[in-house]
Amino acid sequence: MKTFSEFITEANRRAQRASKAGRKPKEGEKSTSNEKPSAVVTVGLPGSGKSTIAKHMVSKGNTDQHELDKSRQALGKGPAYFGSDIVQHTYSGAKKSAEQGRSTVLSNTSIPKQHRQDAIDKLKDSGYKNVKAVLSPGSTKAAMRRNRKRTGTNPGEGAVPQFVMNRMKQGMDSMSRSDKRELRANYKKLHKKERFTKPAMKRSGVIR
Repeated sequence: MKTFSEFITEANRRAQRASKAGRKPKEGEKSTSNEKPSAVVTVGLPGSGKSTIAKHMVSKGNTDQHELDKSRQALGKGPAYFGSDIVQHTYSGAKKSAEQGRSTVLSNTSIPKQHRQDAIDKLKDSGYKNVKAVLSPGSTKAAMRRNRKRTGTNPGEGAVPQFVMNRMKQGMDSMSRSDKRELRANYKKLHKKERFTKPAMKRSGVIR
């Protein structure tokens, strides 16, 4: 049985072979007015690819990205601020997207199971009937490396303190196998629709 990372690597290779053969890889169709808006909750460490996934989905035109860091910036709060107002701001934005018939991707870490369930419940209360949590494909080792290289002072830009990363890693390690299987299966379905391949994401401008 293929590992999760092997699945993603193979998908990327298939897309590259198709490109070399003169065939354009499928990228997933843009949302249309006939499609019911849905919501996705990303799960993973900082640096694991959550924002990249979100930006690729947003690039297709009918999806909005919402996250606590964006709310912190909008409200002028620091990166360590965890007041209830940023939570309210985040889900108010998601509700507005739902009212406009747009899909939502919530790109928070959402590692503890209760956090994921709270996010799903809030998005359903915001008007989304179809809400799925997906596991970001980046490895823990890669996420740790990317986090150390991050710079900037705005929320979501700078490196997360190592002790916080270690605590979140413990949360990932303690996740049950059944939960991981479900989150990975949800990601594979989303990948099939959205095409998170390197060629596709380069065309959408998400990566270089």
